[in-house]
Amino acid sequence: MAATLLHLLLGTFGGIGPPEARAWLDSLFSDMFATEVANGGTGQDTQHRRLLFYQSLQASLMRSTTTMAVQLSAHDPLGGDDDGDEPPPHDAPIRPTRSQSAPA
Repeated sequence: MAATLLHLLLGTFGGIGPPEARAWLDSLFSDMFATEVANGGTGQDTQHRRLLFYQSLQASLMRSTTTMAVQLSAHDPLGGDDDGDEPPPHDAPIRPTRSQSAPA
């Protein structure tokens, strides 16, 4: 069985791509949608789960971007007024917390 690599890019402004990756992410919900409609549903529950999934991807992106910004701004990368005797200050990265509105 040959494995294939699918690139998934999350842009800093919330974009998800390339189109093949978006199609693959959508395909994760296709069987669930078909089952829901076959059982007399409207597909709305599956659509809501898909929405929550994409929201969690976006939240992960925002947490990562925030952590990166905090770490990069924690000290002056050019040295500033440092005399070079001490290493630059290092604060522990901010730990992301789980949203209270996200399902467990």
